[in-house]
Amino acid sequence: MGLIGFAVGTILGQFAGAWAYRYSKRRLVLAEWKSAVVSGVATAVVSSLVFVLTSVHDWAGGIGSSWGVSVFLGVCMGIVQGALFPGGPLDPRSTLRG
Repeated sequence: MGLIGFAVGTILGQFAGAWAYRYSKRRLVLAEWKSAVVSGVATAVVSSLVFVLTSVHDWAGGIGSSWGVSVFLGVCMGIVQGALFPGGPLDPRSTLRG
């Protein structure tokens, strides 16, 4: 369940972060960096929650490892989402056009 949980948590976290970014830019009218922080935090929370619930820590760190491993991976996902591509998968400019 760990590998599937990692994939599902990553995808859900990315979409949650992208939604939070768009919401904070359009509705809350926040600056770019503030919206990126909101995006990263949303991604970290959603990813960490899914990772802990699906025991990604057992997959990544071995059977019996602390759930802190799952939280660490979720925080890493949040940093990536907030710093590298805060608009994420919902940003129409980020898609490849042929």
